[in-house]
Amino acid sequence: LPGSSERGNYYPATVLADVPHGALRDEETFGPVVALSTFDGSDDTAVALANDSRYGLTASVYSSDLKRAGAVAARLAAGQVGVNTNPLSGV
Repeated sequence: LPGSSERGNYYPATVLADVPHGALRDEETFGPVVALSTFDGSDDTAVALANDSRYGLTASVYSSDLKRAGAVAARLAAGQVGVNTNPLSGV
């Protein structure tokens, strides 16, 4: 592991940008890692990309347009879906 502390192993929060479709997203990662990708901005593409995974515990949609976010969230194939929140956060 990249680091350690007196209380055990430690992996720093990591943001990966411009991750191509299929790379890393198709692997179940554990730890503070987020992979960011760009897309054409359409709701259909966003839903297709989000649903193109064998995983699907949770999903989140973030938007200032709550009606649009709700419509996108309803199309996601995940166990729990949140709008402007992480469903596992309890908020």
